[in-house]
Amino acid sequence: MDELLARLEHVMYGLNYATTFGLLPLPAGTSLKGAEAAIVGVYPKAELTGPTPADAATVWEEIGYAFDYRGDIAHGSGLELTDDQEVELRELQDRYRDYVRGFIGPESAIYTGGCRGLPGYPVFWGFCFLVLNADREGLLLFGDASD
Repeated sequence: MDELLARLEHVMYGLNYATTFGLLPLPAGTSLKGAEAAIVGVYPKAELTGPTPADAATVWEEIGYAFDYRGDIAHGSGLELTDDQEVELRELQDRYRDYVRGFIGPESAIYTGGCRGLPGYPVFWGFCFLVLNADREGLLLFGDASD
């Protein structure tokens, strides 16, 4: 997944526009407190600060907005992609969605926001979700775009 994220960040890099993405699998049966400990193990400055319940539709809506955003080149920021780059970007985004989809099910507890200290800085858009599952791995997923 690291290679996918690196390539996604590379293709989604433009004029005064940079992205950061993160995917961190979490052990099955992890509580919010356990999730925070696992996250801090990888991102030492991270802290859960009141995540709120969400649903899968919100996850896909936020990711969709982020992936569709191209900025505003006329005003000095955004992406200018060739047709080939746009095709590659869509393929990378589909792979990202497929990976995330593997962690989300009807039984998943999904939370949004409430995690600071992660890499990146949201200026144009940002998302952070925590997916917890009782009987399979969960996932921390985040992304943002800044200038």
